[in-house]
Amino acid sequence: MYYISEKTELLKNFKEFHREAESVTGCRVKCIRSDNWTEYVNKDRYLKECGIQRQLTAPYSPQQNGVAERANRTSLDSARSMLHYAALTEKFWAEAVFSATYVKNRVPTKAVEKKVPYEAFWGRKPSAGYLRIFGCDAYAFVPKVNRKKLDSRSKKVTFLGYDLRSKAYRLWDFENNRLIISRDVRFNEERFGD
Repeated sequence: MYYISEKTELLKNFKEFHREAESVTGCRVKCIRSDNWTEYVNKDRYLKECGIQRQLTAPYSPQQNGVAERANRTSLDSARSMLHYAALTEKFWAEAVFSATYVKNRVPTKAVEKKVPYEAFWGRKPSAGYLRIFGCDAYAFVPKVNRKKLDSRSKKVTFLGYDLRSKAYRLWDFENNRLIISRDVRFNEERFGD
């Protein structure tokens, strides 16, 4: 997952995405389309070195990038609904967008006939048995090395999504204000933030 907290991080993150996209797909990135925002300006040198064409949309015309704009709107609408349903703050908007996109790629769509997007890309059907409701209460196992003899063996957390780098869940520990990655989790999809 690529998080950009400052505009200066764009090139670093794009380089990482570029390497990963080409490695996974075996295809070369040939073109990117963006608006004229300043965070994209002055990145042309890297694009030219890699032989990537850059297309610009006209100012204030998101309709020129219609498919991406609709996808962004759908993701943000989903994230907004998920945050409200789970009674979580905007602090978790990136996690909600990522989780919405993750699930969207595993459900049927008109864009891909008789397959889900994940299957069309990877060539295999995804499993759906591990999918959970965003923002629900969860209980993460606390490993023995992280607890004392009489401490609880689990910790109440909030489910935020799926980790891409491991077969694990992304969870928020409100007590310690930190993200936890764990595969040993029990979910209570009936409760949210109690």
